[in-house]
Amino acid sequence: LRNSEMFKVIKAKEHELITPHDLHATLKDILEVQPSANFLDTTYKSFLPQSRGSSLLREFEPGFVRNCKTLPIPSQYCICQYEKVPLDDDALAIKLGQFAVDGINAVLKENNVTDDCAHLILHQVHSVLCYVLPETQRKDTAIYEVTFQVSPSGGLFEIPIRSKNGVLKTASSTFTRLNEYGKQSACVAKDTLKPLCHCSNRTIRGNP
Repeated sequence: LRNSEMFKVIKAKEHELITPHDLHATLKDILEVQPSANFLDTTYKSFLPQSRGSSLLREFEPGFVRNCKTLPIPSQYCICQYEKVPLDDDALAIKLGQFAVDGINAVLKENNVTDDCAHLILHQVHSVLCYVLPETQRKDTAIYEVTFQVSPSGGLFEIPIRSKNGVLKTASSTFTRLNEYGKQSACVAKDTLKPLCHCSNRTIRGNP
């Protein structure tokens, strides 16, 4: 096997992007297809509709490379590989910014720290970049990278937001804070909340 063509194909994939779908397709290939070919067939084969992946024992589809755009991976999990263009719609930018701020406030509420942390308000939307998605997804889906600032903390954040059929949803579970927060969040102990929380004046003073 080590000197076979199939070994070379497998070896070439050791640093490539692999999905669970590919493992499923590989198992189907091993159990259902390769035995009749004595495990010598390395040509591309589609396993649709039973599997959306491609067998790791075979060459990938001719003319394509293995990346987020060619593998069955939701675009929000591979957004770094897409081109981004500025959004030219001020009303939509404000809507996205407000949705993002509402998301942070929701996280604070879910963690029962709203008595300690101030309610955040959208101060400014700094930028919104729109991801250029594959043509098959553009009809009903859009992903935006929103950079916005809130008050009273002055926190500058970034979050990807996904719109599908007009319904907004954050495409990441993390609001990335881009500026320092120092001791603004000293009233909370949870590390994941520190970038989000701005301790209220009452909490800072230590009043009941």
